[in-house]
Amino acid sequence: MKKILTMLLILSMTLLFAWSGTKVKALTSGMVAEHFSSVFKATNVITDELSYGVVHTKVIGTTSTNYLKEKGIGYDNPNADGYGGSDPSPIQWDRDYAQQINAIEVPSSTAVKIIPWANTDNHVWTKTTVKNFISNFEKHNPGWSVIGAVNGDFFDINGTGAFPFQTSGANISMGEYIKSGVPSGHNTVAFFNDGSTKSMIAGVPQRKSTMTLAVYNENNEVVAEFPVERLNSSPNDGQTSVFFGIYNAEHIYQPRNVTASGGDIYTIEKAELALPNSASDFYGRGVITSRAAKTLAVGEFTIETKNEALSQAIDIGVKIRVQYEYQGEFAGISGATGATGGSLLINGNIGNTDIRNRAPRTVVGRKEDGTIVFMVIDGRQASKGMYGADSTELACIMKAYGCVEAYNLDGGGSSTLVTRKGKDIIVHNSPSDGYERADSNCILVAVKEPSFGGGIVNTSIDKTQVKVSNLIANGHDIKNMFVRVNGNDFLVDSNGVATVTGLTPNTSYEVFYVYENEHGDFNVLIKVDTFRTHKRSFEYISYNITEDATYYYINLEVNDPDSCISSIEWRINWTAGSSTTIPTLRIPKSHASVQGGINSLYFKIIYNVGNGAVTYGVYPTICLSNLSDIKIDTINTIRSILK
Repeated sequence: MKKILTMLLILSMTLLFAWSGTKVKALTSGMVAEHFSSVFKATNVITDELSYGVVHTKVIGTTSTNYLKEKGIGYDNPNADGYGGSDPSPIQWDRDYAQQINAIEVPSSTAVKIIPWANTDNHVWTKTTVKNFISNFEKHNPGWSVIGAVNGDFFDINGTGAFPFQTSGANISMGEYIKSGVPSGHNTVAFFNDGSTKSMIAGVPQRKSTMTLAVYNENNEVVAEFPVERLNSSPNDGQTSVFFGIYNAEHIYQPRNVTASGGDIYTIEKAELALPNSASDFYGRGVITSRAAKTLAVGEFTIETKNEALSQAIDIGVKIRVQYEYQGEFAGISGATGATGGSLLINGNIGNTDIRNRAPRTVVGRKEDGTIVFMVIDGRQASKGMYGADSTELACIMKAYGCVEAYNLDGGGSSTLVTRKGKDIIVHNSPSDGYERADSNCILVAVKEPSFGGGIVNTSIDKTQVKVSNLIANGHDIKNMFVRVNGNDFLVDSNGVATVTGLTPNTSYEVFYVYENEHGDFNVLIKVDTFRTHKRSFEYISYNITEDATYYYINLEVNDPDSCISSIEWRINWTAGSSTTIPTLRIPKSHASVQGGINSLYFKIIYNVGNGAVTYGVYPTICLSNLSDIKIDTINTIRSILK
């Protein structure tokens, strides 16, 4: 027994030390990282915890490098801040150069998704800024919200390709292979979005030899799949073909004339999306609208099949999708984008990519626990303390963030990193063009949030109630719901109501929605509501009337701490009088209404405490035979009504 306990203790200590050896220290101000003959100094680190465990960090610091000198390799451009920079002096080895770095860290989960996204509205590729990509994504995906984003792949920036402005490599979004073709020498970075530690894979994927036709049911679920063996040529027995038009070298769409060859014809005339990226790379999705062959315009494609099983599965009114998919290690990926060259980091060591000049860069990496890190370093702006980085400096920074692998995305003027702040999208870096560049795709960090109705109800001067009704989890593990106001959490009770107390009158507040899962973890939703507590009502104290040789002066004394009184209407001697915004009225003695003095006074106070309804205070007529004829019971009556 003693021997068993001893062995268990040794095993436990071994596991403890093994685990401790892989734990990565969080990036903090003053941290210094030295890797691969480069040094990264994080002088000042600002951390912002976003929704669902996603973290944004902004780092002001320095980098230096000696790596290429040690290898005897010169820079392609020796300027200290690279091509197009403002510092023409040559790079000095081992000198600290000022840097600004922004990063988004995304824990591996099934709720928060990494989604490459392109604007392919109207069946074309449209260059778009990262901020506008977010708007486009949320328009096409109701219920989804973007937490943050960076720019993505290199792309046809000048529109010289036959079908212009495409990404250089793949673009796959939530299983939709919008573009699957990968040019020679171009890497692909793909994301599984499955919550595992192997959350990302990179390399050159292999496509299946045939396209895949998916059949949807009325709930928009894929219920069957069939191979599509041929593109723009007639099918053989048992085969299926897809027909589509393509663009020529002058960027002009060439309609495809389809002639039936004995198979069953199914045409999609108003596709949700039809992208003829090339003669060998097509994506199409939409509802079958015709059984006739025709000449295909933009946004149309046709299926001809001699596969009896497929003919039994589809007809007019059925939605289908046709796309190339990946196999092997890339099978089952959720999203993918292109990346240039090889790796910056591989298994925690320097990768096989030599980038021999400094520039703004966008990089994606993976930690050992599956956390994805997106990092943007600004450059070409030496005057702002932004020198950019070469490959060794990038590798050093990503290792400091705890990454074991990292890959270079498009950089230069494209480098952009944004996060959501309430309803606003904030650009955190300093794009070297001086403005956000329009790119061909981006990479989003997005979530389909739990959905619910309700909102702010029953607000008063010091509390409010928040209603949460018809909660749909949308795949989230929700044990309890809370609302967070002013840093305090209030439980949503069994009736779907959270009562928020301890508030200050006449003050604006934000309401954050929070859920606790079965493990006791708290996740803050992106949805934010706002409200304002009501104003305190005024208190009437007294009034007085004075005069001089020229004027009568009527003064109301009120306590109105939150300025809820909007106006006061006066009647003197039963004659319609004035309206003022202050509790004082001055009447010229020459006015016809007061030629015989003031015999009666009537006033009405109009106020609003903030509940959306204007409230009127109507007060009794005070009859005066002369200025001193004010009875105490009349004043008490006024006070009781006001209260």
